[in-house]
Amino acid sequence: MTSLSEFIPNMTAEYDSDELNTSDEDGHRIQLSFVYVSGDGKSRTLLFRAVPPGITFIKLMQLLPEDVRSLRFMYSVDGRSIRNTKKTIATLGLQDGGVIEAVERGNGG
Repeated sequence: MTSLSEFIPNMTAEYDSDELNTSDEDGHRIQLSFVYVSGDGKSRTLLFRAVPPGITFIKLMQLLPEDVRSLRFMYSVDGRSIRNTKKTIATLGLQDGGVIEAVERGNGG
């Protein structure tokens, strides 16, 4: 199985904490992460700093480690959990492509 870091080099990182954020070019903190429990019982977070426009949410899920036992998906802008990605894009004036649109394509909004 292809690892996440091989598939999207320098765009993912694995952390034991889910308190991490990144910023887009306008200074909005954007975080797209999967929190999962691995086979050894440890909770880990995969943080996506950017997602190429052609990559869907489902494709990212397929690339998670095979020993994932439970999964939680989180998406936030400026520290606030986002439920309506279309409204968020309009409100913040974010550009096409990137994390938000990848999530929108993958989960149907």
